[in-house]
Amino acid sequence: MDSKLIRTLKSLLCSLFICFSPPPLPDLPFELVAEILCRLPVKLLIQLRCQSKSLNTLISDPKFAKKHLRLSTKSHHHQLILPCLDDKYVAMVNSYPLNSVMGKFTQQDFPYGGKHSIGQPYHSIAGSCNGIICLALPMPRGNVIKRSELVLWNPTIRKFKRFLYFETPRDAYGCTLFGFGYDHIIDGYKIIALSFYRCGTNIFKTQARVNTVGTDSWRMINGQLPLSNGRFELLKFVSGALNWISYRDDGNNSVISFDLVNESSRELLQPDYGGESMPDVILSVLRDCLCIFALTRQFSSVWLMKEYGNEESWTKLFHVPYMEEDPFHPFHGKPLWIFEDDKVLMEYTSLQNRNTSISKVLAIYDFKSGIIKCPNISKAGVWNDPEVCTESLISPESLISPDF
Repeated sequence: MDSKLIRTLKSLLCSLFICFSPPPLPDLPFELVAEILCRLPVKLLIQLRCQSKSLNTLISDPKFAKKHLRLSTKSHHHQLILPCLDDKYVAMVNSYPLNSVMGKFTQQDFPYGGKHSIGQPYHSIAGSCNGIICLALPMPRGNVIKRSELVLWNPTIRKFKRFLYFETPRDAYGCTLFGFGYDHIIDGYKIIALSFYRCGTNIFKTQARVNTVGTDSWRMINGQLPLSNGRFELLKFVSGALNWISYRDDGNNSVISFDLVNESSRELLQPDYGGESMPDVILSVLRDCLCIFALTRQFSSVWLMKEYGNEESWTKLFHVPYMEEDPFHPFHGKPLWIFEDDKVLMEYTSLQNRNTSISKVLAIYDFKSGIIKCPNISKAGVWNDPEVCTESLISPESLISPDF
């Protein structure tokens, strides 16, 4: 939106809500003003909220926030969120507006109330949905993580809510994986916790527990999820389901889908990669579709499931050939976002210092020309679990009862 137009619109809207006498009523009906506001960018609405009590009351209303999210879907702005550590191992968050990711970034304190010198990036993103990020903070005792604190956070309006703990089962192995998503039937959010139990030398059974946000209990999901060999990947929310990769003992992998409405799981068939062996894969979300980043010996390829749940809708977007002179070895790469011009924001793992030091880099890859450019993230610190988040007005506090 043009900056001059924004200034004009801002001035007009403010004049409608600032109390003058006479006239006592605005020139436009209140309902029409609300309809206009529902289609404006979030950051402009945040500025308008400070102009008058009437605007603040309207824009802060949870019902308005939901309507704004629904009506402005096609014009949403997005941020790249990087939870990271500074040079003193203090947890923080860097956020990048995706429409200017090659430019400057904004730094925010990590929203846990105070600084955390934790020695490594324990904090992680369990998932994001409708502008809300679910953060998981493992609370170790010695070398064992006994408890995790869960926090809901909206980085756009800078509000968060600490609301729930997950006690790690005593006989569980390794870390707990969390996923976060929206259940449209109950018009609410759910969190899934995956715990792993050793049942063989390199075989683990998976047990799921689910929490409905706003309640303080975890309920066990009946039945076991597919076995895994202990390799754990983050969960991705798409079309009402959480998705992750389960690695079997034979070296092959499968895509597991967990429906948040029915609270049941199934395996999604992968695309036909055209090779004799199953490639290693990484899940992502691109253009609101489930995405597979398939890694073969010759190249890595990006596939989209254009119709969720329909395995015949897998479509290959592009592939990245391996090149020895390429400074970014794509074996650990994954796509994060596709821009309107079809350029792709990707995260790569780079080996340095004679392959003894691992660092991460972001790159914008133009698969039409093969050109790679790096955003300005030289001061971003060491990060983990990057997440693309929609800008919204949804407040985490509105999802939790005041008596919780």
